[in-house]
Amino acid sequence: MKLSSDKIENVKVDRECMEKIISEFSIGGSFKARAIIVQMFEPREFEVCPECGTKVIQDADGARCEKHGKVIPKKRHLISIILDDGSGNIRAILFSEQIEKLGLKEEELEPGIFPEKRMSILGKEALFTGNVRQNKLFNNSEFFISDIQDIDIDKLIESLE
Repeated sequence: MKLSSDKIENVKVDRECMEKIISEFSIGGSFKARAIIVQMFEPREFEVCPECGTKVIQDADGARCEKHGKVIPKKRHLISIILDDGSGNIRAILFSEQIEKLGLKEEELEPGIFPEKRMSILGKEALFTGNVRQNKLFNNSEFFISDIQDIDIDKLIESLE
């Protein structure tokens, strides 16, 4: 590889996604939908490599990363939610960064605090962006959330007119 001196303009850094209703989602697609959180399940914790962020494997020597060998793992969380937009519903998965965008801090994911915070998030309406994948274990579609945006009422009214 050689370093190029050419200047590249108009580089797309965001993945393009289509705004659709949930009932029109298809596996493998990237979509954006305005939906309401109607259910939220208990957070799950897992360990990842601090270098590359991939899930570690526990063995007799402790935690091991496929790429980096023996590591001291970092804890991450995921939360499953159910989104509904009136046309249908879908299970959605949020990881640590997206959980924060919902307004949940890591310490609020503890069993004694989470149920109260959960009640304040249920019913929240937002724009959810992500990819739809097939869950092979349960044979259903899941929406892996990559971004959450609050709804701008003025833009919504403008788009509906």
